[in-house]
Amino acid sequence: MERNPSQRIKSGDAEIVYWSLGDGPPVVLLHPFPVNHEFWLPVAEVLATRYRVILPDLRGHGDSGVGEGPATMEKHATDIARVMDDADVGAAPLVGVSIGGYVLFEFWRRHRGRVAALGLCNTKAPADGPEARAGRLQAANDVLERGTEPFFESMVPKLMAKTTREMRPDLAERRAAHDAQDVA
Repeated sequence: MERNPSQRIKSGDAEIVYWSLGDGPPVVLLHPFPVNHEFWLPVAEVLATRYRVILPDLRGHGDSGVGEGPATMEKHATDIARVMDDADVGAAPLVGVSIGGYVLFEFWRRHRGRVAALGLCNTKAPADGPEARAGRLQAANDVLERGTEPFFESMVPKLMAKTTREMRPDLAERRAAHDAQDVA
């Protein structure tokens, strides 16, 4: 199934990009860090036979802009509300993985009436502690100093199971090359 052309909206200080697939009741899917909306494509193509699937690139991911200053959960939640406004979606089920789930907790706090259902996968409600926050900042500094390739190589073991890496090294290599190309 073909994705509709991307939609670009202004949300505060950033341009946010999203796609939609299918027709029917809306469903919004939020991807994990460090990937983009394509993470959901295999699932979205199946859902699009019955639903209108909205696939945003979170701020600082994929084709969406970063904006000024930190990409806070508040900014992400506002971005999703603006995407839903632009897509003419009042309330919908929303599903998020990892950082997508973090965003949905904040979205639920701020826009509870727009949440028809919530799917939270591999995420948590509390904010990162000082150690995790320091790790994220160090990773960002490493990318600035050494480029994206070492970062993506370090992410493959975290994003693909050991069995997949051992039995299908072609997938791990292709994923790392694809991610590096997306950022370049």
